[in-house]
Amino acid sequence: MKFQLLLFVSISFLLSLTAPAQSIEKVGFQKNFLYSTYDTLNFEFVQFVDDRENKNYVASYYRGLFETPIILRPKRDLEFQLNLYLTRSLHYTKKDTSNKVLALIKKFMVRENEDSIIPGAKAELKMEAEIDYYLKNGKQLAFIDKISKTIDTIVKVNKYDIADFNKAYFEEAIPALDKKIGQLKSNNVISSINEESKEIEGINKNPLKDDDSNEANNSNSTTLQTIEELPEKEELNRLNFGFGFERFSGTNANGFRLRFISYDWKFGSKDWIPLFAFDTEFMQLNESVFDEKNSEIFVDYSYFALGLGTLKPLTNYFFLELQIKLGGGREIEDYGPFEQVRTNGYFGFFLNQRMHFILGKRFGIFLSGGTYQNFYSGTNYLKSDFGVSFGGGIKF
Repeated sequence: MKFQLLLFVSISFLLSLTAPAQSIEKVGFQKNFLYSTYDTLNFEFVQFVDDRENKNYVASYYRGLFETPIILRPKRDLEFQLNLYLTRSLHYTKKDTSNKVLALIKKFMVRENEDSIIPGAKAELKMEAEIDYYLKNGKQLAFIDKISKTIDTIVKVNKYDIADFNKAYFEEAIPALDKKIGQLKSNNVISSINEESKEIEGINKNPLKDDDSNEANNSNSTTLQTIEELPEKEELNRLNFGFGFERFSGTNANGFRLRFISYDWKFGSKDWIPLFAFDTEFMQLNESVFDEKNSEIFVDYSYFALGLGTLKPLTNYFFLELQIKLGGGREIEDYGPFEQVRTNGYFGFFLNQRMHFILGKRFGIFLSGGTYQNFYSGTNYLKSDFGVSFGGGIKF
């Protein structure tokens, strides 16, 4: 009973620590396509560039009893997802390939109002997108329009899909952009804008104004002139996972452990980052134990533990890990073939300090070495253990 109570307390404690933490999920936009919507277009999309302040995610909402923040991150990146979505949506559309459009993404986000959440009921969502569109000729850019869309809606909790908003935006943006470029062509403001850069400069200095033009177009004062002014491609955060094996030897026990870890890191960043770990461990005492009859008792231990910690990238390949874990397991006392095996449940508190050498930005391997300090409650023969560990594994 004591063991079950300690295990319940340890798991509850870890849940309380992880409840406010962010959970990261990957999302793709490859559904709800615009098939058969457009027969012809006055342009073709050739490039998407993400110019948002935070490029690591596209949506945030809350889930569960603890209202844990959930972050949706586009698979690969937002530029790739939007380009692939429109390539598939417009696959059968006849396009004027002489008018090449570059889309500069200024805003693209879905947020849930935390105060609006009623468990099992509905939540308020704000969906916002803003994209600047340019005609591209070589290295020259001509600003065409800024098209924005904001949706405030109420939906059932966890029942909305960012792909729905993606479709809703482009259902309005594509015909508006097509109309604008068609007007530019019909008014001879451009003639496929493929001859002289002065024509492009003319559009930037004197954008076409009409009643249907987005108001932001007329107030835009930071339009780009050349592709050299585009923001540089940034390295984005990536959720990494690792599975490893370690051998350890301490003052009182030795054995091995299997580890599963996860961390979110941007290659090149030197900031401290959170680390989550799940360990399962098997060990035995260094010295033999005897009962009152001077018969040897074979004592083995096994446990599982959940851990929270932090990683400090020293370089892109060397990392310092500091971790605290709570867990529980069994102490097995074997008195021989003619005696009943006795089992004790125990609770553990574990500290680890490691150095990691990690190779590979996506798939790779890692080697680890470090020290540990373990403390046990409920065991008969092992109250604490201090030692070193070495191991390695794969990351993906």
